[in-house]
Amino acid sequence: MINDSKNITLIMVAILGAGLSILMGLAAYQYEINALNLQFKNEMNEKAASIEREISVKLEVLYAIKSFFNNSEFVSEVEFNHFTQAILARHPDILALEWAPKIQQDDRSTFTAEKRKLYPHFEITQQHSQGLMLPAKRRPVHFPVVYYQPQSQNELIFGFDLLSEPKRAKAIHSAIDTNQAKATELINLIQFSAEKAGFLVFLPVYQSKPITTEQRRQFTKGLIIGAYLFEDLLTEVFDRSNASYYDIQIFDSTESQDTLLFVHTTSSTIQAETDSYFSKTLKPIHGRQWTLIATPSEAYFEQTMSPMPYIACVVSLLFVVLIMTFSYVLVIKNKLLEQSKLHLEAISRTDSLTNIANRRHFDEVILNEWSRARREKTPLTLLMIDIDHFKVFNDTYGHVRGDACLKEVAQALNQSVTREYDFVARYGGEEFAIILPLSNHVNLIAERCRHNVEALQIPHRNSPSGSVVTITVGVATLTPDADKDLNQLIVQADTALYQAKEQGRNCVVFA
Repeated sequence: MINDSKNITLIMVAILGAGLSILMGLAAYQYEINALNLQFKNEMNEKAASIEREISVKLEVLYAIKSFFNNSEFVSEVEFNHFTQAILARHPDILALEWAPKIQQDDRSTFTAEKRKLYPHFEITQQHSQGLMLPAKRRPVHFPVVYYQPQSQNELIFGFDLLSEPKRAKAIHSAIDTNQAKATELINLIQFSAEKAGFLVFLPVYQSKPITTEQRRQFTKGLIIGAYLFEDLLTEVFDRSNASYYDIQIFDSTESQDTLLFVHTTSSTIQAETDSYFSKTLKPIHGRQWTLIATPSEAYFEQTMSPMPYIACVVSLLFVVLIMTFSYVLVIKNKLLEQSKLHLEAISRTDSLTNIANRRHFDEVILNEWSRARREKTPLTLLMIDIDHFKVFNDTYGHVRGDACLKEVAQALNQSVTREYDFVARYGGEEFAIILPLSNHVNLIAERCRHNVEALQIPHRNSPSGSVVTITVGVATLTPDADKDLNQLIVQADTALYQAKEQGRNCVVFA
């Protein structure tokens, strides 16, 4: 009877131990599934950021071309080809770069005759329903494509009137009226005989610096156009890492009805678990709103799942309980300590008012960037920025509105830089600083900062520099070597800022 009792106890303990081991294994399995779901979502957040960066880089070249036109009285076809070929060599996934001048209907005959001196069969055309390219109908204004690169596979666009197609015309009118780059919705590109979807981005060029909408329409000189295929633009993003375990779709959510833009599929079956579903709205793409949707495949979990759940099932009850309890307590403790450490570090490096980097963080970053620039023998640029007559602003409107002004200016400056390694900080009081490593467009960025702050239209009625809040920018660029130190860069930028103030403020001065 005693032996039976012991056996029953042993059996009960064995069953209990086995049951608890199975439960621990199942718990470990579920824990890892949740961790993999979180890992998947983090990977997709990184993928979304990569897409945003990739698209931003490809669209930024249009501003370089606009600057080229603005700095030239006339750009010939040879000059355009030479300039854009260099860009396309660095960005082969751009389908085409184009220039379309504004031609009034009254000037159409003269313009056509002039073009036929070099191209005898030139005509301003539009695409008809059968796909044929025929002479464009009469309309008050035409925007025919006259320069384009690369010329291979793009011959059909030569002379094509961009206003002849409603989707293109809608984006063009919006771009001209707002003086901003505007993207079309999904369209069929006429470069291809078969329907092939892509999108265009239009950037207007003006004869002067118009301010009002009517002035912009009147003084439009022409349009810079970028043509992009989604598959070419985004394939590189997915080729950089192992994306064979993801099903990814990108939709245009600008209109009430979503439009599918891009699909990246896997060969394996897709999981139907709600927790594995990922959706994120990307940053606006020149007037269009895109949404990324992703789902992991079963292979994703199979390839990344560790054998830990199976090991947990064969480990004894006491060992599992002790180890898991100890591990759980240790992980929680370390996590809390790490969170506290990260929180304290973030507080110590962030300006509490503007929520951007503070002076301490600036000192750390500029020292690191200077050291890196010295190792790599690359230039480093520093922008010193001061809000014009900020003391007068505080005296006029009070410190509460002064703090609000600082926040808005900080946000505008932060949005003026596009690269992830560009750094914006509050230098002190109403002063800000921007660190630009390896930048080839320093003048554009500095002017963009000044323009974006002025565009906030924050009233400043007692300012000697204007009726709204403005900034003054001092810029200095140095390539570190044995004869230069970091203090020289800071002093030069500060000196340029002082010179800008002497010149009347609300301007950019380079050291």
